[in-house]
Amino acid sequence: MALIAPSILSADFVNLESEIKKIATADWVHVDVMDGSFVPNITIGAPVVKAIKPVTTLFIDVHLMIVNPERHIPDFIKAGSELITFHMEAYRYAADGSGLLEHQLAVSNFDKRLTGQETQEQWEELGKAASDYDIEAIKTTIKLIKDSGVKVGLSINPATPVSSLESFIKDIDLVLLMSVNPGFGGQKFRPVVYEKITQVVELAKANGRSIGTDFNKGQLAIEIDGGVAPGPIAQELQAKGANVFVAGSAIYNAPDINEAISNLQANHCKA
Repeated sequence: MALIAPSILSADFVNLESEIKKIATADWVHVDVMDGSFVPNITIGAPVVKAIKPVTTLFIDVHLMIVNPERHIPDFIKAGSELITFHMEAYRYAADGSGLLEHQLAVSNFDKRLTGQETQEQWEELGKAASDYDIEAIKTTIKLIKDSGVKVGLSINPATPVSSLESFIKDIDLVLLMSVNPGFGGQKFRPVVYEKITQVVELAKANGRSIGTDFNKGQLAIEIDGGVAPGPIAQELQAKGANVFVAGSAIYNAPDINEAISNLQANHCKA
């Protein structure tokens, strides 16, 4: 059975408390944070995490799609985050060697940027080798989160190889594999993530880690974000070893939210 983490980006923010309570049968609540720089859109910040903390008993899973995450992590810790995941790509060097990228994608048409029409190919060019990253900076950010007592996750985009995680696999609690490029909707699920799950499982085992969601036992969770819905995709993801599913519209737009959550948890829904 997979853990289900509904993304509140698909919720009605006018009635956020009641929207949170609608997903009470889920396992986690997923909070997507975007800054308009690392990804095209701007969403929410630490004050929203602080606001939802008192109205739910769900595990609060925060996904930072932002540049310079270390600057903002203390605020998310204080707000009540229980797991903070940041992107390796936030610590990618500029091609000219001038330092870390402040803006991941240079685009000429803002409207195309928001819909992803101009960004797809550019995302695919990012982060194809471990040498592209500031490894020590990533380790420092992992330590910042862990030293606070909060669980830490590391996310990679579809183009980023699993091998780039090797320097960190012993120190993190979760790997978040993006099955779409981050930051904009309307994208199709990318089957490449199936093989990446297998690679994460192999990498974890090679480094003495067991796969699972019991953090108290030191297990490594594998979370999937993007295009997950009940049916063959979810079934294959779980068969490969994924154990946490992020779902937004598949849950909040469902006729029966509890049934949608149950179907994803048990993975018995027909396509």
